Amino acid sequence: MIVRIREAGGFAGASGPADTLDTSTLPPAKAARVKDRIAALRRHLASGSPPIGADLPEYQIDVVDEQGKTERLVLPHDPSEPLPEPLKALIEEVRGT
Repeated sequence: MIVRIREAGGFAGASGPADTLDTSTLPPAKAARVKDRIAALRRHLASGSPPIGADLPEYQIDVVDEQGKTERLVLPHDPSEPLPEPLKALIEEVRGT
């Protein structure tokens, strides 16, 4: 599985470089943890209503499975609020922090 996270949008409509992680290059425990983080993010997106605003930045998470199928998860984010925990945890995994 390949995971790409990109920050985009906002007032200026800017888009930053993507952080990318290929789980096939990871130890099995870490790869499983990344998959768990993605599942938690999906649950988070399904459970609530996103913040509303025309110029809010957003996180675009592309998940490419082993068959090459791509899913895009989009999470608008109000910068005055902390990142939702599922997104924060996934970013930390992908960036290796």
